[in-house]
Amino acid sequence: ALALAEFKLGKPEEATRLLDQALRKAPENLESATLLARVRLRENDTEGAVHALKQAVASAPKSPQALLALGRLYMRLNRPGEAETELRAALALDSGYAPALFSLALIQTRAHQPDAAEQTYRQLAAAAGTDYVDYVPLYGLYLFDHGKRDAAIAEFQKFAKQHPDDRAARTRLFMAYTTTNRVPEAEALLNKALGRNPKDIDALLQRAELRVAAGDATAAEKDINQVLRFEPNLAAAHYELARIRDMQGLSRSGRQELTSALAQDAGFLPARLALARSHLLTNESQTALQLMDATPEGQKNMIQARIQRNWALLGADKLTEARQGIGDALAISRDPELLEQRGFLKMREKNFAGARSDAEEILNQNPEDEKALRLLVD
Repeated sequence: ALALAEFKLGKPEEATRLLDQALRKAPENLESATLLARVRLRENDTEGAVHALKQAVASAPKSPQALLALGRLYMRLNRPGEAETELRAALALDSGYAPALFSLALIQTRAHQPDAAEQTYRQLAAAAGTDYVDYVPLYGLYLFDHGKRDAAIAEFQKFAKQHPDDRAARTRLFMAYTTTNRVPEAEALLNKALGRNPKDIDALLQRAELRVAAGDATAAEKDINQVLRFEPNLAAAHYELARIRDMQGLSRSGRQELTSALAQDAGFLPARLALARSHLLTNESQTALQLMDATPEGQKNMIQARIQRNWALLGADKLTEARQGIGDALAISRDPELLEQRGFLKMREKNFAGARSDAEEILNQNPEDEKALRLLVD
């Protein structure tokens, strides 16, 4: 405990001394060995970190936890072969050890071994049990991300049925239904939940989202008003109400709701993006830029935040800064909207061939992209 305090106070040498002392007294203590590895990594001593955990494994050769810690260290050091060796050794001691199975599945996914990863995730879902229940849905998520959506939904349904009070499980199933356009099943899921608990805020919000998507502003507003009666300061509810006001042609009222959402939660990014778009539509580019510059530090590098700030820069005629922002974002993602921004900027600079090239790249991804077609026509 004292070593951890010294480490957090920025005294790694003292922390190391204390941990060495602790490990001489109890060499099998994995917590001390793991902290020592962290200290040595902070000091860029990777081999020292590896040695600390190897010593832990040698002191407790029958401990899958020690082997897992060493395997995860190798993963962090981008040494997947050595990581897999340690993880398989852990699983040889305990074939159902869920954290080791999860780490092994990550290695297989990164190595582009989809069949092996799927098998490991399936084994993980079967082995996780009550001690590691949060690992169970990962199999379904893997299937969903790899295009096996019916099989994924079957896994989500099974888990939600086994855990009827788990709102995260229900939300996972709801998102899967809506993504695959199984709207009636999504609505039935929410109606069942609201039948059990009419004050279920998550279900009311999600049903409002469905009703907004269906164009039923009246029914959506009824659900949101119920949410706000229970939680008047909920940012997500004010955001949905803003969408409803826009549907009703009440853009000024919608903007007020977005402002309320950010007042309640400055980190609620969808409201910030929507409010910035609202200001851009009324040629208030500088206000939109100020809004995006006030984005919390942890969100500024997110692609959607970068994209919205780029639009504000373009609207404010800050073309040099916009060019830099677009280039930096494209180095991370080939998002079609970034390509559209670059094409728009090139057109402003009368580089029509370059703008056409960007429009055509977007259309190669999605031939029906209306913004890219508009750019090409222009």
